[in-house]
Amino acid sequence: MEPYISLQGVSFSYHRPDGEIEALSDISFTVSKGEFVSLVGPSGCGKSTILSILAGLNAAEAGTITINGDVSFGYMFQQDLLLPYNTIWKNISLGPAIHKSLNSETKKRLEELLYKYGLSQFKDKFPGQLSGGMRQRAALIRTLALNPDTLLLDEPFSALDYQTRLLVADDIGKIIRQENKTAILVTHDLSEAISLSDKIIVLSGRPSRVVKIMDINIPCKEKGSLAVRKHPAFGEYFQILWKEMNPPDERTA
Repeated sequence: MEPYISLQGVSFSYHRPDGEIEALSDISFTVSKGEFVSLVGPSGCGKSTILSILAGLNAAEAGTITINGDVSFGYMFQQDLLLPYNTIWKNISLGPAIHKSLNSETKKRLEELLYKYGLSQFKDKFPGQLSGGMRQRAALIRTLALNPDTLLLDEPFSALDYQTRLLVADDIGKIIRQENKTAILVTHDLSEAISLSDKIIVLSGRPSRVVKIMDINIPCKEKGSLAVRKHPAFGEYFQILWKEMNPPDERTA
């Protein structure tokens, strides 16, 4: 089967007055339709740069990116970026309004998403009146409002406290699977990557290269990330990834 998204030999550098910073070097991996893929690696290694290239915010300087079909992307950032003086309804309907597609069908879909994910009674509230987890669910609904094929998730849970992060990651992972979306997640959290992903791409330090591609085969993914964390295989995957991220020579340096 032809890959849904394919990166082959992708390289990228940031050009600044004080010199060139090589961010990515010969990055190659594929993503299948409906797959949840995580990118992990050291801070500053270029994980978010890969998302920005896929979203068209930056252009690769070398290599090829092949997308099978007319794929649209939705981008979810670290912060929820909800407009504080707009209601939740106005926030989630902003995209369709800008694209002049806020019709009765779109409104019905947004109402269904709010109901399905427990935010119906809060649609006339302002972001400051919601918990962090509820705000992130609202941000995801806003991302889904234009019905993108693929979600680019740039550490969307990192601003949350640990307990909320676990619960929201579980919620959002279930939502993404229920909506049959393809997703690419950037995260520093190995447990998060294992619990959510079908495949994990391990990247090296800058300039970033692909160190390992690991398929995650834990049979209870449809039950959510919290169920995956309880599975016996979870610890085995964590140990493998930990060793890849922390080679012996680096740990003793």
